Amino acid sequence: MTQWQQIHQLQGSWQEQVSSLYNDTFPMEIRQALAAWIEEQDWDVALTHESVAATLLSFLLAQVEQLCSREQDFLQKHNLKRILQQMQGKFQASPLHMANMITCCLREEKRILCAANMSPQVPAEEPVENMVNSERQKDIDCKVVAISTAVQEIDQIVKQLQNMQEDFEYRYKMIKSRGKAGVEKWEVDMLQYALNVLNEKRKEIMSRVTGAITEIGTLMTSQLAPELAAWKRRQQFACLSGPELTGEERLQCWFTFTLQSLFLLKRQLDRLEQLIQKVTYGNDPIPHQKPQLDEQVKQLICSLIQSSFVVEKQPCMHSQPQKPLVIKVGVHFAAKVRFLLRLPEVDYQLKVKTTFDKDIPEDMLNRRFVITNNPKVMDVEPVNGCLAVEFRHMQLKDPSTNGVRNAEGSIPVTEELHTLSFEAQLCLQGLCINLETCSLPLVVISNSCQLPSGWASVMWYNLLTDEQRNLEFFTDPPYASWCQLSEALNWQLNANTGRSLSVEQLEMLHDKLLGPHALHGDCQVSWPMFHKDNLPGKPFSFWEWLDSIMELIKKYLHAIWIDGCIMGFVSKDRELALLKDKEPGTFLLRFSESHLGGITFTWVEPGQNGEAKLNSIEPFTKSILSMRPFADIIHDYKLVADGAIPENPLKLLYPDIPRDKAFGIHYTHLQKKGKTCLPLNRAFPYVPVYVIPISPWQPYTVPAPGNRYPWMFNPPCSPFSPFTELGALLNAENWEDPADFTGN
Repeated sequence: MTQWQQIHQLQGSWQEQVSSLYNDTFPMEIRQALAAWIEEQDWDVALTHESVAATLLSFLLAQVEQLCSREQDFLQKHNLKRILQQMQGKFQASPLHMANMITCCLREEKRILCAANMSPQVPAEEPVENMVNSERQKDIDCKVVAISTAVQEIDQIVKQLQNMQEDFEYRYKMIKSRGKAGVEKWEVDMLQYALNVLNEKRKEIMSRVTGAITEIGTLMTSQLAPELAAWKRRQQFACLSGPELTGEERLQCWFTFTLQSLFLLKRQLDRLEQLIQKVTYGNDPIPHQKPQLDEQVKQLICSLIQSSFVVEKQPCMHSQPQKPLVIKVGVHFAAKVRFLLRLPEVDYQLKVKTTFDKDIPEDMLNRRFVITNNPKVMDVEPVNGCLAVEFRHMQLKDPSTNGVRNAEGSIPVTEELHTLSFEAQLCLQGLCINLETCSLPLVVISNSCQLPSGWASVMWYNLLTDEQRNLEFFTDPPYASWCQLSEALNWQLNANTGRSLSVEQLEMLHDKLLGPHALHGDCQVSWPMFHKDNLPGKPFSFWEWLDSIMELIKKYLHAIWIDGCIMGFVSKDRELALLKDKEPGTFLLRFSESHLGGITFTWVEPGQNGEAKLNSIEPFTKSILSMRPFADIIHDYKLVADGAIPENPLKLLYPDIPRDKAFGIHYTHLQKKGKTCLPLNRAFPYVPVYVIPISPWQPYTVPAPGNRYPWMFNPPCSPFSPFTELGALLNAENWEDPADFTGN
């Protein structure tokens, strides 16, 4: 297919670029009619030899005249004659101008074709974070296109060299067949001139090949390698539920076009080898330079292919999709590797095998595991055309039966890091390339209770280092700044609960971890402070406390958390500041600071001398919330005083939202029937029974001196242990009309 035929297949803006290219330059009608002839000529030679340019111009004008004579359509014939007159007036005085114009048009066509071929493979991605990233990517796009264009130009020059050498061989054989006596001096001079031209063309090709190899090497080391490293770093953040990972399709496009250029250079060097086997001479540049260039091209090809073999999806248990890189012994997990290349010539041929803890010294690991998995063959993905393979049912087994094998003084199980390696061998165009890539460091656990600790280790590693395989990381773990850690914690809350934290909520976490007097900007958090050391006065660490809250939200509080009913992360001091001026019955929900995975509510009661006092209920944990939804607990909660009718003190959700308006859509134990609220699945003729949470009310007493929170009243007995059946409230007819909270 000629270059012009490829141009015809372009669409949209690419066709517009070609149209603008031929405005006021070379006539597009002639480019179309004489496409094959124009592309066969050596316009680079014509640029440096005016006689050659003049000869080509005369041939061109003669062919245009023939087109005019053969044309039957009157209007088209008229247009061709006009074009012929314009070309004669424009080019006859300066044939070099014509050669330069055609050369520029052909090169620009190649550039447009390369850009158009690249464009469909780069899908629309998320907007880049800043203009620097965008400009960097555009610069790489231009570099890749420029290199591809230059290599294709070299290919055309090599073809021209082949034609020139064939002409030289023919003349040489003709002269040699006639013997010295029958050869004129001018014939020998012409043959010598042809050899000189051949030599210059060979020098030009070797210079261009050297330049292209240098450009590709620079592109790979200074641009493609950093972009790949940045993609891997973004993958680490994506594993922590950070921003979604994008950019692999763009990388694949860059890698594929660069590899195509390298393979084309390799084929060109192979063709040059064939040429020197037929014709060579003293100071021939090809034999002197080709071996070194061959080696450079092979090294670049191997390096590019090896670096494009990556782990696309890090190992992850099927039951814990939001906690990759923590693997439980005996549980199936999955991982996926792919090429950032399109290699159709090796489809269905590349077999990948897995190895666990490859090449790790015996003294580095306390435990050794065996992976159960068979090699798999990479296949072509229909969406992006890349080669990929997913191992969906891998499993780790512990061959030892010694139980816990940690040596005295060694790091805990959840801080011991492992790796999963993927290996293959690619044979392509005479090259055998060994491929290997490995996952990010893994934590292996033997019990589900170790999952939070293992995930904390994965978070700390991937947040604080871009090293892909530093298995000794936890022998001296680095500090994290509060800015880094708070961003990662926000990712975790958003991924696990569907809602990010506000600035005020993050400030509460900051004070919980570092104390209320620590500066936000310069705070450094150590690994023990985050996970290993207990909070002051508590039997658990900061991470254990936060992880238990996330589990509580995900399993029992998700709907009302998403709706914003739970303020959640509020310190007692902040709670006092928010509620002290509110009217009685105002309440808010916050997570317990003294219980793992607990939630409580605090409400305002009128106190002595008109001052409000706050009451807090004992925290509800999963043992209670698994029995009844929290919204129903809030609706049915009763405060019981001696001789008084039990009542619900919770009236207004902070700041001033009526309780049933805030929680009404989440109530599950009531339904409306006329003006009577009946329990769901009511079985007549039985009297319905309601299980109601109550707290015994006792008179407010002045707290003892030294109480840190004198404003807080805590009932001395358990407010919610167990659920209490109140016979006085069993009659459904006594319940209030719920129309206010159903939205009617």
